Amino acid sequence: METEEEMCSHARSALAKRKTLEEIDIHSVDASSDNELGHEAIKDHFADAYNNVADKSSSRGNAKIASILMKKLGYTDEEMRIIGSDANLMQGTGNPHIAANIQVGEVVVDLGSGFGVDAFVAADKVGESGKIIGIDISRSEVDISQKRSIDRGLENIVTFREGDIEDIPLRDSYADCVISNGGFCLVPDKIKAFTEIFRVLKPGGRMSICCTTNRVELPKDVDWPVCMNVFMKLNDIEPMLKKIGFTDIKIDLSNSRMDLWDLEALDVQEEISNLDSKEREKYTREAYEKRKEDSSVHSGSERFQHLEGFDMNELCARVVITAKKNHEKIRTNSSFNQLVRSNMPNLRYPILDNNLDKKYYSEKEWMEAITKSKVIFFGERHNNSVIIDSQMRVLLEISDFAKYRGLRGDGSGNVSLVMEQFITPDQQDELDNFISTGIPSGKMKDMGGFEWEKYCKLCNLAYELGNVKIYAGFPSRTKAVSTVVRDGYQKGLLQAIEEGSMKTSQDYIPGSEEHYNVFESMISGRNLNSSDNPTDDYRRIFPAQILKDCVISRVVSDRILSGDSVMCLTGHGHTDFLFGIPERVIQFHPQKFDFCTISCAGEDENNVENLNGQIIADMILEIN
Repeated sequence: METEEEMCSHARSALAKRKTLEEIDIHSVDASSDNELGHEAIKDHFADAYNNVADKSSSRGNAKIASILMKKLGYTDEEMRIIGSDANLMQGTGNPHIAANIQVGEVVVDLGSGFGVDAFVAADKVGESGKIIGIDISRSEVDISQKRSIDRGLENIVTFREGDIEDIPLRDSYADCVISNGGFCLVPDKIKAFTEIFRVLKPGGRMSICCTTNRVELPKDVDWPVCMNVFMKLNDIEPMLKKIGFTDIKIDLSNSRMDLWDLEALDVQEEISNLDSKEREKYTREAYEKRKEDSSVHSGSERFQHLEGFDMNELCARVVITAKKNHEKIRTNSSFNQLVRSNMPNLRYPILDNNLDKKYYSEKEWMEAITKSKVIFFGERHNNSVIIDSQMRVLLEISDFAKYRGLRGDGSGNVSLVMEQFITPDQQDELDNFISTGIPSGKMKDMGGFEWEKYCKLCNLAYELGNVKIYAGFPSRTKAVSTVVRDGYQKGLLQAIEEGSMKTSQDYIPGSEEHYNVFESMISGRNLNSSDNPTDDYRRIFPAQILKDCVISRVVSDRILSGDSVMCLTGHGHTDFLFGIPERVIQFHPQKFDFCTISCAGEDENNVENLNGQIIADMILEIN
């Protein structure tokens, strides 16, 4: 074993930190008020303690006896039927399902999920079309819960993850409902935890949190255990939640007593008397107190014997906290919307026969087409003001309809505007900051061959709408793309992964000969309907174009999975005839989704708009 002197500097630093954490008295007020090392030590303690509880889970009490307590907490007969023999694994303080109102098909997150009892109840409510994610700080409890999920045949609905409630390992606007039963009590930083809940809730989402609180300010001359030091003060909850942004805040005290469980109660004793002798032995006073000690997450019971002189009903209360995350308001006013809507995009059907008269979409027709679509692929000609004005109109309608979808539970209520005009991942932080502040940075304005002066009004609209986020779409042309041209796509692909513009090699889908035919014709000017074969002059740069398509396609695909409506802007060559980006997004998503493609053409142009019966796009934006 290495001595401390033989360790590298990082190892020595980690060892020193571990020693410091172990020396912290987690029960002290100083620890609970220290947002850094103190809180870390507290969380380490609870993780270890619950791992210990998990190790002894097989020796817990009788499920029938535990069911008596759960019914006193408000669990229904149907919920108890679902819980079944897992009742003896209950660790909560209440019943979050009473106020959660979980519906079929919803995504529910259970924070401090323990052995999965409430997650399994929620799974029955959401059905096969829903999803439950349990988050817990104890690796051992997560492992047991995951096994129980498989045993119940729920592995496709319920999953469990190790995680910190103050740093929930889920994306923004993910959940319809967040529940918690007991685990929230022991989170050191409640503001950070509630802010995380607000982040992962979809607009219109809600939470139902069962936890224990302090009714009063704890006397400072008394030595209190860590749990009571980190409990919220009852009167602080509502103002804290309002400041974070929650609405419809309610704190239910109807079942708040701390002495709900009594081993000597008649109903408990009657049930114990019906047990066999071996099970009855678990409920002698000595055995019961021993089991309580074994399953306790609070060390130092002897240290806190003085608390027996306090009435915990005067000091603490079990509560159920419910609140909603409102739908985000559109920042724009009606006059601004009216100005954008004054633009009427000149959209027509593709020409299938050169002798056929052009047919144009009515406003009602194109509006119906884009609002029923999950994704709009908008192939443009860059820096064209007429096209950008049309994009603004389409974005406004998508934004409005996304909010409507969110209200009825179909999607996140948000829009992802994916633009090839920005480089991923280099400019993404700049875009995120712009959507938060409305102030573009110099780096964001540096758009290479694109003109910020023209695209700024589209970006400003995205900011004003309030439910739109801009995503950078293309890799840098001077990095992996250049490597593909110079050294081949295999080396370029590895560089793209290293740069962060591509996640895995599986995201690279090679181009077909049919795609190359269209690609070559756009550069050479060859008529697609002629009998001439494509030249090989552009074979070397074709994989570089495919790499760009794959990168932006993955960005679009990830945004679809988030529940957002998506508008993807790129040169029309990437979208024509469904090659390039649409082709790859479809391959990334085996499940069918509605989409619409828009290309563009000059008013007097007579380009090929169908190829072997395949149209160039659903709509053609005609420009002067």
